[in-house]
Amino acid sequence: MATLYWIGTGSGSWHDPSKWSESSGGVSCGYAPNATTPVIFDAVAGVGTISIATTDAACASFDCSAITSPISIVSSTVSLYNYGALILNSQLTWTFTLTAYLYLKATSSVALTMNGATVNANRIYFDGVGGTWTNQDAANFGSTSLYLKNGTWNTNNQTITSTGSFVTETGTKVLTLGSSTFNIGVWYDAAPTNFTFNYNTSTVSISTSSISLIREIIFYNLTFVGVGTITAQAYLSYNITVSNILTITGNNSTNYRLLVASSVIGTQRTITVGSLVASNVDFRDIKIVQFNGGLDANEIDNLIIDIDSSSPWGGSDKTLYLKGSCAAPTGASAAAIISLQAKGVTVSTN
Repeated sequence: MATLYWIGTGSGSWHDPSKWSESSGGVSCGYAPNATTPVIFDAVAGVGTISIATTDAACASFDCSAITSPISIVSSTVSLYNYGALILNSQLTWTFTLTAYLYLKATSSVALTMNGATVNANRIYFDGVGGTWTNQDAANFGSTSLYLKNGTWNTNNQTITSTGSFVTETGTKVLTLGSSTFNIGVWYDAAPTNFTFNYNTSTVSISTSSISLIREIIFYNLTFVGVGTITAQAYLSYNITVSNILTITGNNSTNYRLLVASSVIGTQRTITVGSLVASNVDFRDIKIVQFNGGLDANEIDNLIIDIDSSSPWGGSDKTLYLKGSCAAPTGASAAAIISLQAKGVTVSTN
């Protein structure tokens, strides 16, 4: 089929045949798009809201890069299936709610271009066997949850941001981050089988009141950011490895600290890191190993380590290095050091 252009100046239904033309600004073609039809919204599309209702919508590709006036795509109960490239514009407002989702179904290599748009699509499913989606610029998905099921998502060194979840689903899927910063509210590797995670030199930043890692996984840089709540927590169900820098930051040093803990009280989890930067953090049932050069006081602030009698630092004595310029420990600090020493930890200060 021919490429279709939106000619429905003002609000209208995606499924209305009178709103589509085979030429920019042309006469109605008498039919609406389907999975084989590329769609274009351009400068003559006008201002308005395009609603998708009653039945799902589909297109071979979606391009609104040339619009010059605000356009909204809205749905609350049915979804849009896009089988090709997704090229957006900052004039576009995308709002899907309830059971309306965006399905990316490409089976070849296609581009994801945001051009400053924020996509609140409720959920986006990457689900195309043989498909590869490559980001061309930074992507802000608002509060959208991102589901990876089939195909390859290559973020192409771009910054990806969503306060929703990243979720793996049953299928053969690849996430390639390059040097991207991947900002997400929840990382939920629900279907690790046939999941290839190319972390490269990326930074995954997880920011929420409740962080939960349920699989054993390797990151390059990983950041936990606690939000302003007294119950901010990061629970680990398995051991994790951060090959470069693990950064853990609570909201403040008093009532909004971040607890990093095993998901099972009394069951130890191991975090293997290249180096650690931590502030306003409490640890419970956590063993941290392979520090490069010990703990540097310039990078550790307001840190509490809960060490039980089994000494989670390992089977042999370990040394905790407190480096930096500081006064001799007194009071609670001295008592904490004595407690650590009683558990088999050598505390070395300068």
